[in-house]
Amino acid sequence: MAESSSSHLLATTGQGTNSQDEALDYEALSSRFRIFYKIDCESSRSYSYHSALLFEDAPTRGQTNTRIGEIHIEGRVPILDLEKYMEENSDIAFIIIRRCQCPGRAQFRYEETYITSSTLRSALHAVAQCYISRLPKKRYGSPNDRNMPKSLPPLDAEQILQEPYLFLYHHRFPLQRYTAANPEAAAHVNALLAYASRTYGQSYREADSLFQRGVITREHELTIYVPNDIVVEFDRDLGEPVAYVVRRWAALADDGNLDLDCWYWKMDGVGLARRRRKCVLPRVSENTEFEIGSLTMVPLRFVNSDISLRLALRGQKHWSLRKQSYVSYKGWNKSKDQFYPDSRFMIDHRTFHRIHPDSKAFRFDKPDRLPFDPRPPYVSLEAAGSQDLYLLLPPDTHGFYFTEKKWINIFVDSIQPVTWNKTAYDRLVLPPETKDLVKALVTVRTSQRGVKQGLGLAGKREDIIAGKGNGLIMLLHGGPGTGKSLTAAEIAEMPLYRVTCGDVGTSADMVERYLNNVLTLGKEWNCVLLLDEADIFLEERSMSDLKRNSLVSVFLRVLEYYDGILMLTSNRVGTFDEAFKSRIQVALYYKALTRSSRKKIWQNFLEMLDEDGENVDFDELRDRLDELAGHELNGRQIRNTMTTARQLAIYKKEQLEWRHLERALSLSTEFNEYLKRVQGHTDAQWATEEGIR
Repeated sequence: MAESSSSHLLATTGQGTNSQDEALDYEALSSRFRIFYKIDCESSRSYSYHSALLFEDAPTRGQTNTRIGEIHIEGRVPILDLEKYMEENSDIAFIIIRRCQCPGRAQFRYEETYITSSTLRSALHAVAQCYISRLPKKRYGSPNDRNMPKSLPPLDAEQILQEPYLFLYHHRFPLQRYTAANPEAAAHVNALLAYASRTYGQSYREADSLFQRGVITREHELTIYVPNDIVVEFDRDLGEPVAYVVRRWAALADDGNLDLDCWYWKMDGVGLARRRRKCVLPRVSENTEFEIGSLTMVPLRFVNSDISLRLALRGQKHWSLRKQSYVSYKGWNKSKDQFYPDSRFMIDHRTFHRIHPDSKAFRFDKPDRLPFDPRPPYVSLEAAGSQDLYLLLPPDTHGFYFTEKKWINIFVDSIQPVTWNKTAYDRLVLPPETKDLVKALVTVRTSQRGVKQGLGLAGKREDIIAGKGNGLIMLLHGGPGTGKSLTAAEIAEMPLYRVTCGDVGTSADMVERYLNNVLTLGKEWNCVLLLDEADIFLEERSMSDLKRNSLVSVFLRVLEYYDGILMLTSNRVGTFDEAFKSRIQVALYYKALTRSSRKKIWQNFLEMLDEDGENVDFDELRDRLDELAGHELNGRQIRNTMTTARQLAIYKKEQLEWRHLERALSLSTEFNEYLKRVQGHTDAQWATEEGIR
């Protein structure tokens, strides 16, 4: 990957500038070029007023159309056959055509230089670090338009130089070095440099002086932005520096601002493509020197090294996320309307593009490289990274947010590696044999390397029907708050994709489509899929409810061919359809919490608060553990009670003590007792009587 290509061109600016420019003998070299004047007459009868349209001398006042008050201009030495003229003067390296407006005063509007010498053209191409023409041809008009002499040979944009000759300003010293190495080109190259020095030398020297001091004036704004150079903008909306490549020479817009055509790298799903950016820059005040570092767009060579390092490190992280990456995120989304605390995301550009090919994130302009562009039009994800590439990657990317199950635009700087909680599974209050069995099943399943081919650890097929029955499907059943969902979340160092009945839908078509998409993602991302409270899909079929039968049938069919890890949780296992029994590899029953297990859960919460350095009276609460365990709460209720007590203490700006927990417990206990009185039974008693669990 190319480094910033033009930054070195100015490195020698000012080193002997005056002596080098003035050392070129303009008079001696002037025989190598000609200055012609082209009349651009707007009259439909221009042939009536002009003997020719191209002259060797500057036009002066000519005929006057008294009827409409037009004053036409005319030269004295016409060029009637430019091609013949060039043949007779073959030593001419270039011609300058000054274009004059007619009718009007005898003043030229602008000039263009046409390179006619192949020697000079080769020299320009040898040193060029950007394309040569300053502006698109449509701005100044084609050299072959209707007003040009028909004898002018066809010229492309790379044979035309336009004033104020910014290309020559940025390539003066490389051209001088070229002539030192190629003496045969010296006459033609030096003639061009001599002419540029005679017409714009003072402006060039002034720009050199300003840039060396890190300042700029309005007159030199166009000079500082070089095609293929990197510029940096501090995006105030994002609060981030962003780097771009200048694509074209800056141009003055009709509204007085500067137009800057730029691009940067953006993921398109399978690689890096160029994303165009049209930048409108406000102009600096007249007659004032302005700090270059305060411009809206600052060339990289004038940017603080800390900013450059920040861009490079951020880009390096971005490049490391070019392939599927499961990450942790703590920060705002790009629009800064939602904060994500310690959230899990999947970065997967290929999958994002496959699911949302029409997303705005994948809208790119048609590739269009200008001449002498050193950077590739496209970068494969297999390519090696480079400093130049890192700088040009954006500050944001898209990630799949598992909680909301949607793609979010997030900041690269806020992305961190996932830190797995090694002790969370050990803290689960479950019988040791249950924990060992679950861990064994998941560990063995994730360690199988041939599983995608339907092979087990021994290299044998797990099912005689290819692709069938290769998944690990586990049922975790028991009362609420016994640790079923927590088991799935902490069982393996894998992404957890949680699905609820509300996500899936109610019609058979919706269910099948959604489940197929989710299961595909689960397999692609090596997730543990958790179908929480799966009772509606597992409930026994009946002859009278065809809609439910369709849902159950769809779910059975999808499960049959799933190839990953799927955990189902339910507290209504008594209503299951018998067809599910054979599809579930292992079913684990989570018994109601005992007094000792409740004590362990309370103790675990206190240990976590202690590890986090919370303001808690741990001695008092540990002395109350037996009393806390005496309250018949499930694990979720214990967590809610602890959360309520903590929030109460924080609100009162007090240390968390027994009195806060006691108050939270009383609220929970009162509600449970009220429900028991109203219903005449506990939830567990009712579930047993109804044959649910």
